[in-house]
Order: sequence, then C-alpha cells, then structure tokens
Amino acid sequence: MSLRYRFKSKEDATFREVEDFCAGVWIEVVAPTEEDVQLLVAKHGLEEGHLRDAQDFFEAPRLELEEGTSYFFTRFPAQIEGETTTAPILIAIGDDFVLTVMHERSEWVDKMTQRVDVYTTQKAKFFLHIIAAIEREYTRVFTGVRREVRRARLTVRDVSESAIEQSVQMEYALNEFVSALVPTNSALQAMTSGKHLQFFEEDLEMVEDVQLANAQLIESAKNSLKTIQNIRTAHAALVSNRLNKVVRTLTALTILLTIPTIIGAFYGMNIPLPLQTSVYAFPLVVVATLCVMGAVAHLFVRNRWL
Repeated sequence: MSLRYRFKSKEDATFREVEDFCAGVWIEVVAPTEEDVQLLVAKHGLEEGHLRDAQDFFEAPRLELEEGTSYFFTRFPAQIEGETTTAPILIAIGDDFVLTVMHERSEWVDKMTQRVDVYTTQKAKFFLHIIAAIEREYTRVFTGVRREVRRARLTVRDVSESAIEQSVQMEYALNEFVSALVPTNSALQAMTSGKHLQFFEEDLEMVEDVQLANAQLIESAKNSLKTIQNIRTAHAALVSNRLNKVVRTLTALTILLTIPTIIGAFYGMNIPLPLQTSVYAFPLVVVATLCVMGAVAHLFVRNRWL
C-alpha cells in the first residue's frame, strides 16, 4: 500500500499503523498513485500542485505555505541504478498531521522510527527528527564518498577509464549534495521564522544543530570537490605527459629507421658509387649505417627523447 497512517504518542513503545486518520497522525506516502493524490486533496485539503511537484524526481528544495499547511521540499541521499545521487521528499505539516511523500522507501526512515524519542503527536519535533535523520544519512553516505576521494588521491597515477569514471561519479554525487543542502538550510532558516511552525527552545537548538551539521557537510563536500578537480587536473597532465612520451618515442624510431632507408636508396641508384666494385661494400655500408644510427640514438637518449 502506498499510503498509510502511522501513529506514536508517548504512551506507545513503537510506531503503530492505524486504519484511518486521527489527530497527531503521520501520513506516510511512498510512490503515490493518482488515487492517493485525489484522496489527500479531498480528505486532507492538501494542495494538488505541491503533491504533483513531489512526484517530480528533480524537484529542488524549497519551502511553501498554502492555507495553513507548510510544504517543505528537500532531498536525501539515494542509490539510483548503482549511482549515488539524491531523491526528493515532501514534508507537509498541517494543523493535526505530518505528511511525507517519497518516490521509494529508504532505510533511514526505518532507523528514525526505531528511536524511542520520536512521536508523531509532536509535529514540530517530528519534523525536525525527519530532517535530522536525513542529515545523518548524508553524513553516512558522505563518509563513504570522502573515503573514495582519499583513495583516489593516493592512486592519482591510475588514469584508467574506471578511475576517471569513478572521479566523475564522485564529483556528481558531491555536487548533488551541495545543491540539496544549501537550499535546505535556507528553507530551515525560513521555517524558524514563526510563520510556519511554533518551535520550543529545545526545538530551536535542534534546528541549529541540524543547520550546523549541514553547513559542515557543505564545506567538507566543497573541499572534496576541490580535491577531485585537482585529481582530474593531475590525470589530464599525466595523460598528456604519457602521450608526449609516446609521440617522442615514435618520432625517434621513425628517424632511426629513416637512416638505413636513405642510405639504401642512395646505393640503389643506377650511377657510379663509392665501393661499388668492392667485395666489402655491403658489410661496410651496413657498419656505417649502424654507426650513424647508434650516434643518433645516443643523441636521443642523452636528450631524453628516447
């Protein structure tokens, strides 16, 4: 089922699923169908346009307020076809409910619901717990990406196609993180203005903690991006240097092979030539050719052209 009502108060040990809507409920929607969207609009008075936006995989983080309901769009880390990227999530906070809309269920949601201090009846705090859970997922995924960046830095001489492809994927993932976290922090700042939700003092401290953690992630991601850019620059320099070496080697070999070709062409002409009547003409020509080639090769080696 793509839509379900979940509830947990301080009297409950775990989250429980309820059959119908009640005050303080969490409406969890995963990959909503057209029927789900119409139900949410008709039964809970939600804005259809924002629900449609939540189904757009490329939706950007932002904050909207419509008829007393706050619509908080953000993104969380996800693996899509083996590639690290981000996926959208809509968190809508109404008078007596919290709604989440996702494209597919993620493990961080299950981890959040296992916490004993998370209650759906506390709207503002439950919203912050969702945001904090997303921040923890960013931290977990970013730790793995940063480890790969360090490994790539230590193996910078590896300029294979797989290494270059990996650096491109890491750069894409980090850019996705920064693009999601920066507007999310701005939306969180707007959320604490008092126009959307009323936060207690301890809630504001939690907001500040999440914003600080996000800011640190943004800064770390930007530093990792600089490292990847340096690695790619080093890769380009190494590839260019190796290509130059190959071109120099081929050029030197071409010159060396041209020497016997020219001498052979001279002695192939039908005109009087030195030593043409000597029985030692062939070995002398060969020895002279090898001497010239040896001298040229020595010159190339001394100048590091070969």
